[in-house]
Amino acid sequence: MAKMTAAHVQQVAELVAKGAETTGFMKAMEALALGHGTGGRRIVPDAFRVDEKRTTVFAYEVVVTSELTEDKMDRYVQLHQLIDPYGWSLVIVRVAPNGATSAIDAFGYELKGRAA
Repeated sequence: MAKMTAAHVQQVAELVAKGAETTGFMKAMEALALGHGTGGRRIVPDAFRVDEKRTTVFAYEVVVTSELTEDKMDRYVQLHQLIDPYGWSLVIVRVAPNGATSAIDAFGYELKGRAA
């Protein structure tokens, strides 16, 4: 696990102040998959938020010192595949060093990968 910088810690704190959580992601994912488990898949985002009204899980990745890897994105896609049958979406929110955000829909990423 990469060492967290002060900027990284600050950005995560700002996400938490806006209602995101930093623990319990895998437990939440398993619950959304109606207890069917996660098939041994494990991933720990910097923060996350479950939006029940929009049936969407937002996983926040702060990329101050390192970028999202293809392996990590593939694990997010696998988790999306577990919750998709139950009507849930997974959106990965990339938080840049300057605080700007960009959303990556796991379903769209999956389709892009399969087309390659």
